[in-house]
Amino acid sequence: MVDAIVQAGLLVLREEGPEQLTTKRIAERAGVAVGSLYQYFADKDDVLEAVFRQQHEEFWDAAALWVPKLAALPLAQAVALIVDAGLKRHNALREMHPEFYLDHSVRYTLSTFHPNGGDRATKWVAMILDCHRDELAISSTERAAFLMTRALGGVLLTSLRERPRYLADPSLRDDLVRMVMGLIARPPSELRDES
Repeated sequence: MVDAIVQAGLLVLREEGPEQLTTKRIAERAGVAVGSLYQYFADKDDVLEAVFRQQHEEFWDAAALWVPKLAALPLAQAVALIVDAGLKRHNALREMHPEFYLDHSVRYTLSTFHPNGGDRATKWVAMILDCHRDELAISSTERAAFLMTRALGGVLLTSLRERPRYLADPSLRDDLVRMVMGLIARPPSELRDES
């Protein structure tokens, strides 16, 4: 029943919009009585939290599958795809319910520490960076991954709160890729000198 309620909440958000998200509407879409909904959720925000949590988990489940593919790419391409994923995720969550996401976005950033899995972002980015050790300016791939995820997460959250228009600007992606590459990668001239 809980899954049906969460799915109904997601459907209401996607198909009808946040203004239609009420416990009554969620219960109708789930095919349950409102009283049954209240056995599992305190209010619509509680359902909304479960919807966002589910979306967050699905992102991380999918991200685990990307690791081998991204590790095989050149570093700059892998970084660009990680940036793309972060931007896409922030924008998708924000579009579902802008007000709720703004209030709770710190829970869903790229650098969010997951209670059941530790710091997944740092772990999977470190696995990708490990295949590019010789291109990194930072000797520890874990540290490089930590800095990268925190820098991206910080910029995305700050943009959301202070400059939301940046998230819709396609040039932000290129700026973020340059920022990350400048932070973690050795300059191309150093790499050429070693050849």
